[in-house]
Order: sequence, then C-alpha cells, then structure tokens
Amino acid sequence: CFCRMKCLLLPAALLAVLGAGCANAPVDVPGTDDAAPKDSTPAVRGEERPQAGLGMRTIFRSWNDGGSDRCVFEIVYPQFQAPFATGDEEDRRWDAANRELERAALTGFVPTSTSGAFDLARGADSYIETCRAELDELSDTPGNDETSYMQYIQSIGYDVKLLQDGLASVVIQSYAYSGGAHGLPWIHGVTLTPPEGRRLLLGDFIQPERLKPFMQMARRQLLDEWSDALFPEAADAFATFVADANLITEEERLAFSIYEDFYLTPQGFVLYWNVYDVAPYAAGQHIVTIPYRTVSDWLLPDSPITALFRSSSSP
Repeated sequence: CFCRMKCLLLPAALLAVLGAGCANAPVDVPGTDDAAPKDSTPAVRGEERPQAGLGMRTIFRSWNDGGSDRCVFEIVYPQFQAPFATGDEEDRRWDAANRELERAALTGFVPTSTSGAFDLARGADSYIETCRAELDELSDTPGNDETSYMQYIQSIGYDVKLLQDGLASVVIQSYAYSGGAHGLPWIHGVTLTPPEGRRLLLGDFIQPERLKPFMQMARRQLLDEWSDALFPEAADAFATFVADANLITEEERLAFSIYEDFYLTPQGFVLYWNVYDVAPYAAGQHIVTIPYRTVSDWLLPDSPITALFRSSSSP
C-alpha cells in the first residue's frame, strides 16, 4: 500500500481505490462466527464515541543513479481524521491517538525535531545521504561488483486489523535492506482506544490470574504448529513453560500484563513472533490466533472488547 506522494493526508474513502488493504472498513463480526458465544453478555452501553476514518500520511524519497532507484525511503502510516470537515477543535480530538500511531510507526526510523515532533523530511534526507555515502564507499572497494546494482530500502506500511466499537488495532509493517543476504521484515501491533489514544496491552483484556494460562495456550499452539521450525532452545523453553502447573508468580503477572506483541481482529487475539525471535530467518514470522470465545471466561468484565460480544437479545 505504499503510495509515492509527499506528506498527504488522504480521506478513508480513497483508500479502497489505492488498494492493498491499508485501511479496512469497520467490520461487524461478533466472534468466530455469526452467532454470539453462549456465555456472552450484552454489550456495555457507554458514552457514544466519535467516529473517524483512518487516512494515511506518506513520504517518498529516492536517489536514482540514472538507471534505477538505488536508495529508497518510503513511509506510509495511519492517521485518524474526522469523517467530514468539522473545524480544528474537532480534528484535535484525535491528536492523542494519532501521536500513538506515529510513535508505533516512526520510532527508531525517523528523528524528532526540537519540539519532539517526528521530522519526516529530515529523516528521509538523512537516509538518502547515508545510503549514497555507503554505496560510494562500497563501489571503491576492489572486486565489489554487486554495488553496481545494489538497492538500499527502508519502507514502512500498515494494515488495519480492527476498527470498531471504540477500538483500533493496526499492524505496522517494516522492511529494511542495506546489503547482505537478505532484508529484514518486521511487524509491530498497536491497539488503542480512539480518540484518547490509550495504548492497550494484554493486561487490559485478560484477568490477572488468567494471564499465564492465556500465554500457555498461545505457546502451546505455537509448538503444535511450528515446533520443527523453532530454535531448539526456544522450543525447549516454551515446552517447559507450557507444562508448568504452578500458579502465576508476581514476576509473570507483571511481564504478561504489559505484553504487547499482539493485535486484535474481529475474531480474536493474534500473537506474533518476528523473524529471529524464536526461529531462523528462513522460517519467517509466526502467528497464532486465540478466538475470543475460547477465552471469554478469562476476559476482564470491563474489557475493551466487551462490545464485540453482542448477544442475540441485545437491541
């Protein structure tokens, strides 16, 4: 979904034209199928939340040696925008959520200005300058023929996994290549409550005493599906953890409550492991899905995903 436009904010209605799933329309799926879970409760009726679409900001910079782009810096990240023009005050309601999305997408890739704002132009120019200097240095190395066609890339995109009922769950996707056998793909899930922009972690959804069983379920599924692909030490550690019948410790409770390597879909939690986290590069990224209805008894009573469970008796 990379778009070669410089710092534009596009209305959500145009995203379907751009394609590649940068923003998905709100979905109305209560659980893993069309029927509400038997033990579900009617959605909690809170204050009506303002609605907004997800547009995107983009920046593209490249250096072309006269034949091809040799240095490419391309960033696309999501930003909330009011559904129609309502004035600066209404637009500012989404500032906190947009700052959280910016932090998730740009930290580590884009420098900040003296005011603390991300400086996309300076980040792009700096990347191109560094890239050109490195390629020039490599080209001066005797016998290094591959620099004549080598292309450095830094790209960031995103995929909206959930946008409904006061929840937004987005996957930030990154890819970097600066020489070597292969590039490095990377994903980062960010779930928040718009417009407040409160970042949600696993402890915001799962009861404290159920955090360990939840993680055991996820790691058991990972072992069942990918055991042959995992690093032996990772597989052994996970197997030991899955078999641990002891109650959750305070250290485990704290670690799992701030766990953030997951995102939400209309059907459930998706936990992910990036390349090299638990397996060699060739094995790729790994995900497991825990349907909401499978862990419905483990959810906090005021869990932010309560609204996704709509009983047939709800109006």
